Amino acid sequence: MPLAAIDTVTMRQTLNVWVGEQRFVCIGIGQGIRSRRKDRGDRPSLLGTSRWHEFSEMAKKAAPDQTAMSYQSWVVVRIEELVEQAKKARGGEAGAHEVRRSLAVPELALLALTAVAFVVTFLV
Repeated sequence: MPLAAIDTVTMRQTLNVWVGEQRFVCIGIGQGIRSRRKDRGDRPSLLGTSRWHEFSEMAKKAAPDQTAMSYQSWVVVRIEELVEQAKKARGGEAGAHEVRRSLAVPELALLALTAVAFVVTFLV
């Protein structure tokens, strides 16, 4: 998809990229419910898990001279930077870009071949 066509990027349980009225979802990158709770400061208290959460936070704290960013946050920031650069290169216009969709023919052929090989191993 053309970077200049991207309007917004959001991170929930999945990465969502909005182009006009269309939403494109990446299930490979997402932020779990636990990490969102931790960001908001909620403390789970079921069966003493609040202590586990407290100890895990202590273990993940960065030193004073370090800055830490989650991978999910880095992905969103990076996409936003690339979108900004693409829009500047085009003179600020988003334009009427179309998102191209094509079948993943090599991947589908490999998947079909693997399925056939799997069935053959049971028959032989």
